[in-house]
Amino acid sequence: MLFACGHKAVDIAKVLGITKPTFYKHYFNEITRAGHAPLMMRARQLERLNNAAEAGSVPAEKALAGMIQAEQVRTMGEKIKERGKSDAPPAQRLGKKEAAKEAAASASGKFAARTPPPMLLN
Repeated sequence: MLFACGHKAVDIAKVLGITKPTFYKHYFNEITRAGHAPLMMRARQLERLNNAAEAGSVPAEKALAGMIQAEQVRTMGEKIKERGKSDAPPAQRLGKKEAAKEAAASASGKFAARTPPPMLLN
């Protein structure tokens, strides 16, 4: 329950009145699942509401519908937040000298390399 509220393992060990090594030794399963604790708690809560709604409780049905809608909005928000991000690194910018060389190679018009006279070509 305390992991679901966001407390750290050290603080929970102090609340239980045991040392940190003892807590890690005896509660290692709970510690490894601590990151999923809020989601597991929400799942239990949804399960209880669903059982009450199936038993005919109208307030439970309304609360269940509200929680489901809130979860859908939250997950959609996460998808939208990640939509504009790209995993590919941005293209390397050229330095002054590289840009000047590239511009000189692709010069056209008055500053382009001249074509040789027709007599020199076979």
